[in-house]
Amino acid sequence: IIIIIIIIIIMGVFNKQQQRNSTATSSKLRRRNSSKLRFDTSNKNKNRGTSSRSRNGVSSVFRLVGHQIAASKHLQQLWLSSTLSSSSLQLQTQQKTKCCSSQSCSNHDHHEKDEFTMLLRLEEIHQHAKTLYQNGDYETASTLYQQAADIKSASLKSLTTSSSVVSLPEKEEQEGESPSPQDETDATTPASSNTSETTAARSPPSSSYIYQRMDFDEGMHAYEDPQDVDFSSGSPSEIEHSLAMVSVFLYNAGQAKRQCEDFDGAAACYESALRMLPKKHTLLIPLLHNLGQLKYRQGNLPAAVQYYMQALNEQELGTTPAQDLSIARTLNCLGVLHYHSSADQASVSMEFFRRALAIQTNVLGKDDGELSEEGQRTHAVVATTLNNMGRVHVQRDEFDDALGYYEEALRIRKLRLGSDSIDYAATAFNAGQSLHQKGDYDRAIDLYKEFLRVARQKFSQHHRDIAVVLSGIAQIHQERKDHTRALALYQESLEVGRAALGEYHSEVAMLLNRIGNFHFERENLNAALAAYQDGLRIEQRVLEETHPNIIVTLSNIGEIYRQRNEFDAAIKLYGQALELQQKRLGDSHADVASTLNAIGLIHDQNSNTTQAVKFLQEALVMRRTVLGDDHLDVSATLTYLGTILYRKNMMTTAMQLFSESLRIRLAKLGKDHRDVAFTLYNVGLCHQLQGC
Repeated sequence: IIIIIIIIIIMGVFNKQQQRNSTATSSKLRRRNSSKLRFDTSNKNKNRGTSSRSRNGVSSVFRLVGHQIAASKHLQQLWLSSTLSSSSLQLQTQQKTKCCSSQSCSNHDHHEKDEFTMLLRLEEIHQHAKTLYQNGDYETASTLYQQAADIKSASLKSLTTSSSVVSLPEKEEQEGESPSPQDETDATTPASSNTSETTAARSPPSSSYIYQRMDFDEGMHAYEDPQDVDFSSGSPSEIEHSLAMVSVFLYNAGQAKRQCEDFDGAAACYESALRMLPKKHTLLIPLLHNLGQLKYRQGNLPAAVQYYMQALNEQELGTTPAQDLSIARTLNCLGVLHYHSSADQASVSMEFFRRALAIQTNVLGKDDGELSEEGQRTHAVVATTLNNMGRVHVQRDEFDDALGYYEEALRIRKLRLGSDSIDYAATAFNAGQSLHQKGDYDRAIDLYKEFLRVARQKFSQHHRDIAVVLSGIAQIHQERKDHTRALALYQESLEVGRAALGEYHSEVAMLLNRIGNFHFERENLNAALAAYQDGLRIEQRVLEETHPNIIVTLSNIGEIYRQRNEFDAAIKLYGQALELQQKRLGDSHADVASTLNAIGLIHDQNSNTTQAVKFLQEALVMRRTVLGDDHLDVSATLTYLGTILYRKNMMTTAMQLFSESLRIRLAKLGKDHRDVAFTLYNVGLCHQLQGC
């Protein structure tokens, strides 16, 4: 009996000690768990159960502690049985939270515990950043993604410091390139390449400014979403897996910065991610695409082409090109870049588009059946490529061919995106543009109005593209000689443009140039001069010094002064335009020759024959060099020189000049053209005065 009493006392003391130990362990775990990063303390219990690792790790420790507390209230044998029944759970927990008793594995297990804690923290940061990104809080999401990258980078540096084989790529300081975007101009009228032979006012060179923004889809938005992060630890190389994780965090930070239009910051994130990314990683193509698109939006087209060509080379190494839509996406992007680079690149651009369309058609087949929502979006990319091909034909002034592509793109976009889609509206605008150039004014106005219908739903009433399309409709009324309606629409377009963009913007200057052209055509020179001067004031503030639009406006103002017989002022303005052309284009260019020709004619009107002959001879030599001996511009300068020499009674030389001009015009225009008739008349006068 005494022995039994002693045993009971001893067991009671033992159980009380065990209960105190288990309570201390529980308190310690709670303190450690509460030290983890949390973003919403009101959801503490919910956050604790979010991660699968949390459920398998920390929560299992709490279950073990529960077993220990319960065991202290029963016999020692029951406590031991309960502990043994959860031995597998104890083993899993011990691998993450306990240190080995031996010194040899102490450091290793301590690293595993720290790594596990860090992964839990990173996963929580990633999930919160992802939610913020989806909710549109891009700035905070970017900060969190960058924080996650810094945490993992610090861990990786400590890991690689102890390795004699692998070293972590150093993060280079990024010098953000100062973007120098070109403020682009109007897309509704083609530029006039030869203006010296006409007194009509000029319009700024046309371009597709509307597409270098994010509002419209030209196929450049390939990889817009953040990437998921692989938090597993089963990688063949722990360092390689960690490098990939840092790269994804940096990539996601770049995605968020791009949404904030912090393009330099986004580029820095992408470039850092690219340096760290392991070879052949799936993130490589999205990184190259986004770097290329940033360079494109910043106006650095050569750099953009390099990134997309690198992506294309990587893609074609590991797949069958004819079966891969991602390759078609890259080919389309290269086509867009060459389209925007120069009209001389039109054939290169078209070849990229043809290759993209061939892959899309091969993979997707004909779009004539019922499709899922995903299938509809996939087939919509075909319409994007077709739309881009139409733009190349417009660039070549091939409006019939362009219209064919636009109409097919319009059909697909209406079917797959709906008639209220802004991309459907953009193609309607493009098709209207081609019809406008073909002189089909009624259909053009209908499509322009279709664009306005959608744009006024999607945008505000005061939007830059609404201003442009109103101006295009005004041009049609002007060409129909409905001047009252045209002027009202021009004024409305200017009001909308100023409300949307402010006073100092190149598109506002373009609208003023159109209004100036309208008044010039109506021979209202004072109103035209006021509009041109207002536009020039804006252009000289917002555009580079030698921008073509400034040159055009200076020439238009000079032409008004010429028509008002203010020859000194006219020569001054044309001289300024000539100086800018020579800086931009060099001393031997067709446009430089045209301005020299115009200055020569003004000197002739001002009775300064010597200066007139000097400038016209210089223009003639340059035109022969640049354009060839049989160009119509050469014929025009020959005629002007012949006329001056005729008045100076230098009949033999004048006859030679008129005769050469006649040869060119007969070959180029045919015998029934009026310019041929004028030249024959000049030749006849020379013969008459020579008594022939």
